[in-house]
Amino acid sequence: MKKPPVTSINTVAKRLTGRSELVLQRKNIRESLVSVAGLIGRPVRYQGGNEIGRLVDVVVRHGEDSYPPVSGLIVKVGQSKSFIDGARIAKLTQNEIQLSTAKVDLTEFTRREGESLLDADVLDHQIVDVNGLRVVRSSDLYLAPLDREIRVVGVDISFKAFIRRIFPGALGRGPIPEHVIDWANVASLAHGTGVVRSTESRAALGQLRPADLADLIEDLAGRERSALIEMLDPDLAADALEEMEDDELQGLLRGLSAERSAELISRMEPDEGAEVLRDLDNDHRESIFMEMDPSVAKQLRKLVEFDETLAGGIMTSHMLITHEE
Repeated sequence: MKKPPVTSINTVAKRLTGRSELVLQRKNIRESLVSVAGLIGRPVRYQGGNEIGRLVDVVVRHGEDSYPPVSGLIVKVGQSKSFIDGARIAKLTQNEIQLSTAKVDLTEFTRREGESLLDADVLDHQIVDVNGLRVVRSSDLYLAPLDREIRVVGVDISFKAFIRRIFPGALGRGPIPEHVIDWANVASLAHGTGVVRSTESRAALGQLRPADLADLIEDLAGRERSALIEMLDPDLAADALEEMEDDELQGLLRGLSAERSAELISRMEPDEGAEVLRDLDNDHRESIFMEMDPSVAKQLRKLVEFDETLAGGIMTSHMLITHEE
């Protein structure tokens, strides 16, 4: 199903427009970066200096913000993991995490809709650099004060950052922003409650050619593939699926629900959709048909019955109408 490339990825990247100012270009932001990998395990202290516990993870709200704000901290207190609201953070530097009060409600942490954990869900996971059009692995994340909140502003993809995280103390805890991507250019396919994304990254993905999106999808692992598909407009996602290699596409569909598969296949060209369905086993194919609009399912069932080596197997049910001038 894959078609020969027409334009190089680098050329496509140069066409991406409408990007807002990237905060990592600001000197004050670069000078205030805090490494998330370097924070994990650090003591969290009350205002008076007494230690409350050790940092386990950083929680962010994801949505339409270009730079997700920190909504709270997960701190190990004794044998429990407690949630401390981000509004209680008075100071957060590479060497110190201090709360604004000595009285904190140590609520047991539970995941909430619209939040992700930076260490558990994002660090050492695949992300999409939507500006460079590539799949990379996050070695570290950087926080900085922005718009009166602490926000995620960048992701480090360097091997040096990876070594520093795997072997604490080997290269120090401080940030080394040598290979850092601004968060506005990132689509992070979190494994938690949803995708950590920015408005800019989603808009940029929408400008890519389906063939380039297909390449990105094929480079991702199973759950992260599904997460990227969920970010895309359904029609664009369907176009990208048409450009994928057959075996890669089959693997992707096995990871999607029958309902989502039905939606995407229904939006493909009929001959392309029939080809995809023809390659599925009977039970999987039938489960997808059951989720389709009856009229679409009936149309595709007819096409699937044709041998793919015959003319009927590659025909489309779309009608072409021309008018005499």
